[in-house]
Amino acid sequence: MQLVKLVFQRTTSEEAPELTTTVITYAPITFPDDRQSYNYLYQIFMLDLSIPDIAVSEDNGYALVPGIAANDTTRLHWWQGTLTVSPEGFLVNHSIALAPWNIPEPEGTAEHYYMFWLFAQPKGWMPSQEILDGLYFDTSADSRYNFSMLDIANQVGEPLAGNYFRALESD
Repeated sequence: MQLVKLVFQRTTSEEAPELTTTVITYAPITFPDDRQSYNYLYQIFMLDLSIPDIAVSEDNGYALVPGIAANDTTRLHWWQGTLTVSPEGFLVNHSIALAPWNIPEPEGTAEHYYMFWLFAQPKGWMPSQEILDGLYFDTSADSRYNFSMLDIANQVGEPLAGNYFRALESD
């Protein structure tokens, strides 16, 4: 898998540096590592992989999506589709986000791992009507917990690129 490069307020995420929440207030500028192979629509996701399973407030009868460690699950922080690559190599947005950027705000002393995935967005592919109607639009919605990237990969194919960073609670 290729590396998707991330730039947070002049801080580049290369090999999982630790970032404070003051640096990651806004969605990063993103660009694929090898733009020559990217010539169609894309979508990018960011998930927190370090959510304690007790944070999931709704028992929906489904098994928890595994997080980074035992008894952890996931939380969707960003889902932006309909992206193209500019001549400079940056991903350019052409629609509203399906899940607007939610500032990572880890609480407590444990590190949180945030993963980015870049997928192709196949021609004619559309998310479910429920998603289009705003299922993930509220940044505090419980629907963002227990988010499965496997469901996305089953619909659109394997991720093309990825990256991650660690964050601790800011002082």
